[in-house]
Amino acid sequence: METLRITFEEKIERAKGVLSFRFSASEAFNYTAGSYGIFTIEKDSKRLPKVFTFSSAPADKFIEFTTIMSGSDYKNALAGLQYGEDIELRGPMGKFSLDLAGDKTPVFLAGGIGITPFISMISEAFKNDALPETILFYANRDIDRIVFREELETIERKSGKLCLINVISDNLPAEAKGTFESGWIDGDVIKKYLDKKIETYHFYIVGPPTFNEAMEKVLLEMGVSLEEISLEKFSGY
Repeated sequence: METLRITFEEKIERAKGVLSFRFSASEAFNYTAGSYGIFTIEKDSKRLPKVFTFSSAPADKFIEFTTIMSGSDYKNALAGLQYGEDIELRGPMGKFSLDLAGDKTPVFLAGGIGITPFISMISEAFKNDALPETILFYANRDIDRIVFREELETIERKSGKLCLINVISDNLPAEAKGTFESGWIDGDVIKKYLDKKIETYHFYIVGPPTFNEAMEKVLLEMGVSLEEISLEKFSGY
């Protein structure tokens, strides 16, 4: 684990109320796609730490995290960062990662901002020409809340390896019903896109606590063994 200073370089709007913050580092920082760090802002003589999963890929020349903006002290300090300002990063941490050496097809179940470790994993594997056949179910309330939509659709199109299924629970326009799944991720939706025996897949879950619990229950009811479920209790909001 390392502690280093990183410099704020860029802010990117990803979806409604969701921003990515990019930083540069003057020294090498090595991490695994799917891991996280503690990002500490110094504000008015106070240290404000917050855990975020990296939404950048290790192959990128920048360090990035992505978050839902709110009115918390940390988010207010984050919104007030000036370009060129330094903050502290401590990490990397976590063991949530994509198993590229295994023989199981990865199935990602993402809820909202829980997409961040998956975009890191998918981007890293794609950039290294190592992306396996991968299925991503991504749940959001409406289309405007889909984070990294353009990036995911581009990788899906260029790689031929990623199958992206957006599942929208509310306000799905009639003209979008042929492109998106409507409702919730449940056993029927998952089975619709699995064309092999259930034991040939490994499932990864990241989202809010209620999403994680619901997805684990769905998978167990489908006959998926606990050994084939990797679940990350996401804290980067």
